Amino acid sequence: MRNPLGVVLTSAGLLERQLAAAGSDKQLTVVKRMIDNARAIERMVRDLVDYTRTRHGRGLPIFAVEADLLQLCQQVIDGMRVLHPDRALQLSSDGDTVSTVDPDRATQVIANLVGNAILYSPAGSPVRVTLRNEEDAVVLEVNNQGAPLPPETLPGIFEAFHRGAADGGGRNAGLGLGLYIASQIAEAHGGSIAVRSTAEEGTTFIVRWPRAGR
Repeated sequence: MRNPLGVVLTSAGLLERQLAAAGSDKQLTVVKRMIDNARAIERMVRDLVDYTRTRHGRGLPIFAVEADLLQLCQQVIDGMRVLHPDRALQLSSDGDTVSTVDPDRATQVIANLVGNAILYSPAGSPVRVTLRNEEDAVVLEVNNQGAPLPPETLPGIFEAFHRGAADGGGRNAGLGLGLYIASQIAEAHGGSIAVRSTAEEGTTFIVRWPRAGR
């Protein structure tokens, strides 16, 4: 499915640029919606491929290099701001944020957590992304101010096909593989992922990435 989707996205992107240049706003809106849906399908295909790899014991391919997690977070947030211009997305850091990671895989985790934080929180609330340096890790935290997760769901939240209700009560349209794959990526790096959720703090996902050189 990846090759046909690539053709669709390339063709739609070309059409998008042509319509933007021509000032055809109504048609441009339709094409943008088509691109968004094609990208959603592309993410689902990627998640299914990753799920199949892990279930067959092959593991996820990781190509780790030294990369600045702050820069990766900024790229994700810049993209999310385009998709969600009405949301307050806050990014802060403390200390050295260079880690030994696969940049594409780390970006996949960051995008999943930030996207979930937007989906599962009220429209007027902020999403906070923070990075801090610890002795053996660079710690990423993604916090949202949505309703706390039911305690009984926490033990299985990183299992495959776990799906929660979006803010407002609707079901998430995804496959329920995002957090499972995020946990597999973190573990493949020698790191970890965890969650805490309270009415006072909201919900925070914590990912520990290995520091550079480790």
